[in-house]
Amino acid sequence: MELFIIVVFLLVLFISVYIYTKLNKRLGDNHKKTIIRLLIIIQLFCCFFIYYPPTRQYIINSMSNSLLNTYADPSQSPVYISSQPPTPSTRQSTPPAYEQFPHNTTNYFFTFTNTADITFITTACERKAVFKLSDIYDKSKYLYVYVNNNSTITTKIPVGTYDIYCALGFFWQNDRDLFGYDTDYYKFNEIATITSLTYGDITVSDTLFDSEDNLNDTTKKEFFNNG
Repeated sequence: MELFIIVVFLLVLFISVYIYTKLNKRLGDNHKKTIIRLLIIIQLFCCFFIYYPPTRQYIINSMSNSLLNTYADPSQSPVYISSQPPTPSTRQSTPPAYEQFPHNTTNYFFTFTNTADITFITTACERKAVFKLSDIYDKSKYLYVYVNNNSTITTKIPVGTYDIYCALGFFWQNDRDLFGYDTDYYKFNEIATITSLTYGDITVSDTLFDSEDNLNDTTKKEFFNNG
């Protein structure tokens, strides 16, 4: 950086001397003084401009670092702007890990007493499934059942009457995003009435989605409507 400053300064000085030499014979004393003052000002300005960028860059970096420290994820180390590319050891080589799919898990969002054993079947489905059973009389009462692709599980379902929804996808992310943008949402046309004596199954398959008699496309908003 110092060598660059010296070279530029000498170049400006040479140009100034050259201009003064060319004009020296053509101008009077008053004009010569004016030209000399102007050349000196230009040289000083160039010197100041050459020296200023490192300081200005430092200020910008300091401000940027402050903003990054304010808005960065508290769980991560502070992030700093650098003019140098990150070394291979500091580059992120793998994408962030998603949550593990909670296969054979049932999450209840209400209290209950009596239940029945219900089997959920995805043996003919290549995608993972999240079943949602929502009470038709009170949408705030609902539950989720998580089933891997090509699987069968049996779980306790509280007595009640439910709308049945299903979200399907390949790559699980979390309970908020489910399978991300690739999530497909469906609603069973049939209502499930479950008593303490009920024993049955709820099945999804890849061919089932082609039949309008069994499933209707539904939206994410409807799937997550909890009253």
